[in-house]
Amino acid sequence: IIRFQSRFLWFSEFSFEHTNNYNLIGVLCGLAIYNSTIVDINFPPALYKKLLKKQVTLTDFAKLHPTRADSLRQLLAYNEPDFEDVMCLSFSVTRDLFGKLRRWT
Repeated sequence: IIRFQSRFLWFSEFSFEHTNNYNLIGVLCGLAIYNSTIVDINFPPALYKKLLKKQVTLTDFAKLHPTRADSLRQLLAYNEPDFEDVMCLSFSVTRDLFGKLRRWT
């Protein structure tokens, strides 16, 4: 999936693809690197950090999802006791899953 705000490629959370296809993509990318072949795949820096077993930060997340990262920064910056009342958050996620809305709470 191309993230339009950041222009990076990332994996879909919901896919009909078998996990072996993701393994195949990894093998192809590895072969390209091994053979010094330039492949224009625009993965975010967070993916490379994960591969190197380094910690991914909010700054890395912001490169992939700038709007979501800004929202998280605003939540982290708010230190008042009336957090739930002011922010009106239910801490649930609603996603379009192949034409149907699905909600996790």
